Amino acid sequence: MYTLSCKDLGAGNCPFVAKDETMDGAVNKMMDHARKSHPDDVEKMRENMSDEEITNTMKSKVRQEAAA
Repeated sequence: MYTLSCKDLGAGNCPFVAKDETMDGAVNKMMDHARKSHPDDVEKMRENMSDEEITNTMKSKVRQEAAA
């Protein structure tokens, strides 16, 4: 299971955690959440980074949890 939380990305007060069986799935879920819940933050990121850079940054923060 791959996870990515808002806290991992610096949004310390948001409890959202994206979870998926794939890294890309977790990143896509996070982007959907960020667009809906943090549109101003997404816009600020896009002023300084390309979509590819944003995706790569998110991928670098994804954690893989061991299977139970």
